[in-house]
Amino acid sequence: MKCRLVKENVGDRPCVLCYPARVEQPIPLFLCHVGPEAEALFAEVFRFLPKDGPRFALCAVTDVSWDRDYTPWQSSCLPERVFSGGADAYLNFVRSSLAPWAERATPSCARYHLGYSLGGLCALYALTREGRKPPMVDVRRAIYSLLEKQPRRRRTVNLLGYFAPLQDDCEIYDILRGVGFTQINEISRCPDFAAYKAMSQANVNFILNPESRLAAQDMEKRLGIPSVELTRLYQVAQIHKQYQALAQVLVTEIDDSSWHERAQAVVGKMREKYSGTTVAIGEMQNGNAFEMALALTRYGFVIKEIYANLGPDDFVYLRHLAALSPDTEVYSNLSPSMLYYQGQDHPVDVTIGKDAAYYHEQAAHLHWDEDIQPFGYAGVISLLQGLDRVLSERKHS
Repeated sequence: MKCRLVKENVGDRPCVLCYPARVEQPIPLFLCHVGPEAEALFAEVFRFLPKDGPRFALCAVTDVSWDRDYTPWQSSCLPERVFSGGADAYLNFVRSSLAPWAERATPSCARYHLGYSLGGLCALYALTREGRKPPMVDVRRAIYSLLEKQPRRRRTVNLLGYFAPLQDDCEIYDILRGVGFTQINEISRCPDFAAYKAMSQANVNFILNPESRLAAQDMEKRLGIPSVELTRLYQVAQIHKQYQALAQVLVTEIDDSSWHERAQAVVGKMREKYSGTTVAIGEMQNGNAFEMALALTRYGFVIKEIYANLGPDDFVYLRHLAALSPDTEVYSNLSPSMLYYQGQDHPVDVTIGKDAAYYHEQAAHLHWDEDIQPFGYAGVISLLQGLDRVLSERKHS
């Protein structure tokens, strides 16, 4: 693909911009944190793109210091390097000077941060600092943006939240059918484009993942489809309360007693077999680390550590967890101080999540990150069965 390469001093800092030679409409702008070699990287990227390939623009500041400009915090954790924590000043320049300069040359439809190594950390920090929506939120909205308004069907619903389906034995399918819904749509189960387009006929959207809220809001505005949010939980009592709250919203009754009793029975067996078992939970798994920690604490496990970044929705779980398990320690995977962390100094019996497994090589590991999504009572049962399996395998290995 032919491109234009522009190099200029913006303010007092040298910058580079690479964009298609022919632009007919606004294109995505990537704010790249890739070090002084940005110009060479940009040329290489565009060289390999097909003539009619993706259209986007890349820009970067080229006089950067990896240890100064890309680090959010000061740290001297490595003896030969000093991380001076200049990311705030650098990102102020990117937002107020670099991006407007690039957009004067090629109007953008959206801005995205991109980087690797410390530049990747800087890109993640930019998302939290600027309060922008995470990329996957916009991706989910875009996926449903092709739907066109159609007459709504009273007994049709959509499940929004994941790119893979819920586990086949999830009780939510039977519960929704039991209250009168005959067509339950998930984008991952659509066999063709016609089935995808039929999602605009839904009478209600059920949001199963907070990252789908924007998509649901857009669908309500454009298509007139209201939404109800359901949270993925691992606390059996809270799942029951959520289904009863859903019944009130739908002005009906939901009898979840058979699933509720089965889940309670599995919890009872696990409490009897594994009470006191120590656990470390990461955030690279299918669940909220803090809610899962609270659930497992109530089931008799001892949560030693959590590796996750706190969000506004997490504090309700953290308050209850602090009361039940005050010795649980919380670590941020983003902190440079984790370079000093030694898992062998904090042994546990089992980990949940690949990040927790990384810190505790000697423990039993349940990655819990399969594409098929756990949910509801079925999710609780699957999680506990998975823990039983890996702990049993470790015992007999």
